[in-house]
Amino acid sequence: MAQETWSVTTIVAVYGAVLSTIAIVWNIIREVTNRGRLRVNVSLAEIFSAGVGRIATDKLWYKVTNVGRQPIWLSQIGGGLSNGKHFLITVQKQFPIKLDPGQEFSDASADASQLDGPEKILFLGAWDTLGKIHKVPRRRLKVLLKELRERKK
Repeated sequence: MAQETWSVTTIVAVYGAVLSTIAIVWNIIREVTNRGRLRVNVSLAEIFSAGVGRIATDKLWYKVTNVGRQPIWLSQIGGGLSNGKHFLITVQKQFPIKLDPGQEFSDASADASQLDGPEKILFLGAWDTLGKIHKVPRRRLKVLLKELRERKK
């Protein structure tokens, strides 16, 4: 009967095989999930012009930033209502817009007071060309809707 012992060479070989397997799995997962991601921020804005003064009030100012590692195409900005419908905001720039990593898109929307009402808005966000909706974080949305309600009073 031969007695089996683990030699240093066998231990190093097993250790190397385990580490290389983990590295391969990590790279595959990273490639599969390596898509563009958008961070959307919306705030109320007033627009001023030099010499003229205030031009517009209660505009929704959208700032969309590509925080992912891949380029992404921005196709629309807007939001969703409690009745299940979406509203899209028209801007001066022509969609779709390519956003490279770190690049941002900013534009003001139509008058925020023209929206159906802050209580009917479920989300504000941006759509990419793959149809994914990138939404404003819930906390920021609650603060914005509260601000809209107070301005309507």
